[in-house]
Amino acid sequence: MSMYFFRPPFIPKDKHDDLAVDILAQTEAEIWLPFAHELLEWLQDRNWPVAPLIAEVLKEELPQLEKEIAHILQTEDGHWKYDLLMLFGPDWPPSWRQMLAPLVFRPSRLDWEAEVDQIASEIYFAPFDMEEVQGLSWRPMEEGHPLAEKLQERFSAELLASQEEPKNWPKWRGRLQFELAEELGLDILVHYH
Repeated sequence: MSMYFFRPPFIPKDKHDDLAVDILAQTEAEIWLPFAHELLEWLQDRNWPVAPLIAEVLKEELPQLEKEIAHILQTEDGHWKYDLLMLFGPDWPPSWRQMLAPLVFRPSRLDWEAEVDQIASEIYFAPFDMEEVQGLSWRPMEEGHPLAEKLQERFSAELLASQEEPKNWPKWRGRLQFELAEELGLDILVHYH
């Protein structure tokens, strides 16, 4: 919680406080930005009635929330991360893609159980707009597998350094699956939509 001695009227009192959300929508960003963390706490469950409404307001200033969102993505609250990514995924700034890399390539057991790695993968690979790549999930055989980072580096270097998409996605994906998986000792699961 914040160090403020009052609760501004744009921070909900409960999950049904539509009046606070209406006030938030009419409040200048410069006023509510210092309370961004308190507002993001209301996104811990996207099923709360105020959550999607607050997310709509916050999306307008998403680039200014980088520090707060990066902090949330480093917590152990897999469900909050999942809901945050579900609410902001379509508006995820391209410059934030690397923020998702640990969730995609080295998910914790809690993130894996909450399926954070899968939604993070969809956002991470979205710029490639290829069905074979979207929803790709890299899951080490053991949590904290020491070679997962090496896999991330090789994959990112090959795919991102070349501004050109591979011409034969299945062959390229297969090489990653079979050659790199064996070489790096990783179990690679591919999920399709």
